[in-house]
Amino acid sequence: MANEVLSTIHSLHSTHGNFLRDRDVLDADVQTILQASGRAATASARQSYSIIVVRDQARMAAVVPYQAPVMLVCC
Repeated sequence: MANEVLSTIHSLHSTHGNFLRDRDVLDADVQTILQASGRAATASARQSYSIIVVRDQARMAAVVPYQAPVMLVCC
């Protein structure tokens, strides 16, 4: 990969596999995950991160090689 940022992201640990694409993840379940994530410990208790919820399959395919009904991108 020519882009150093993408190369670094590609080398990080991640989960790979196809998940239950035909089974939707309810908005309430996503909200529960996001609320729990907001309470997780972070360095210096700053919680300086963002979580992007992606449901668009084409956008997911552009980022990762697997498919799922929803993807949470942690920044």
